[in-house]
Amino acid sequence: MLCLSFEIVDKGGVEEVLKSVTAEIQVPGRKAVGFVVDANGCWRSQWKRVCERLGRAGMEPPKDPNGEGTIIEGQPRVGVWMMPDNRSAGELEDFVRQMVPAADAAWPLAKEFIRRIPREHREFTEGKTRRAELYAWLATKEEPRLMGSAIRTGDLRTDTELCRRFAGWISRLFGTGLPGIAG
Repeated sequence: MLCLSFEIVDKGGVEEVLKSVTAEIQVPGRKAVGFVVDANGCWRSQWKRVCERLGRAGMEPPKDPNGEGTIIEGQPRVGVWMMPDNRSAGELEDFVRQMVPAADAAWPLAKEFIRRIPREHREFTEGKTRRAELYAWLATKEEPRLMGSAIRTGDLRTDTELCRRFAGWISRLFGTGLPGIAG
């Protein structure tokens, strides 16, 4: 069994991740570094922004992100995963929504609950409806918890194709067991 060692650093959002690209790539002795960013509204425009930052750091990213997660060989090896799946508009919560068990009876009810909130009473924007549905569903669990905890307790499935692809990207990027970072 391959043992991977890496550190996850929450930069607080896409803008902060992009601002940190050059500095993170230039950390002395770093063998690998990974950046996880939300695609948000348009994956193509977000990829262009990522490529600009990588280019400033001396990297040569591909024209399009790899659907299995992009890895640029060099010193250090640099990886980019654009949530949810490297080719769709969206964010981390769109990735996690795919981990909700298909037969979960509370899932359609959580979506219906959010749908039934009158627009004038919603404090979230239309673009955050899917995120609100996910958090409404998480609130139905025996121990309502955040996404990461819901993964550890088995409320969310990790055996999906998308999870396997993401885990494969992490394994390929950090497979040497050397420390790195995921933004």
